[in-house]
Amino acid sequence: MSRPTSHADLPDYARKGHVVASIPATFITRYPSLGQHLLAALAEAERLGLVIDGDDIVIPKDDDELDVALRSAQSSWDTSKRWYDEARNGEVIDSWKRHSVITHARTEGLPVPGFDEFGNAIFDAEAVAR
Repeated sequence: MSRPTSHADLPDYARKGHVVASIPATFITRYPSLGQHLLAALAEAERLGLVIDGDDIVIPKDDDELDVALRSAQSSWDTSKRWYDEARNGEVIDSWKRHSVITHARTEGLPVPGFDEFGNAIFDAEAVAR
């Protein structure tokens, strides 16, 4: 995956709206008198522009919220790439950064480093396997 550039590049969880209610379908069929009211509530929710997603009633995220999520994803990608590049250039990588470096490498199809006890990246496949 390359650097996200649009809302479509965001993972599903980042695009999903805000769940305001959850109505299990079994309530509609198990309790007919309640079911009528729940169906009416679902119809009203759709009329108001909410989305029915399985059992959930969801308020879709607006463009401003998606823009914030996109900027966050871009910042995260940029940071992981910078740390990966630092590892490739022989810089010592702090232990708390290593997971991001490895994940970035795997996601981007790059050589995945191992790390020695000092935080130096090892890109030699035999050394990584040891």
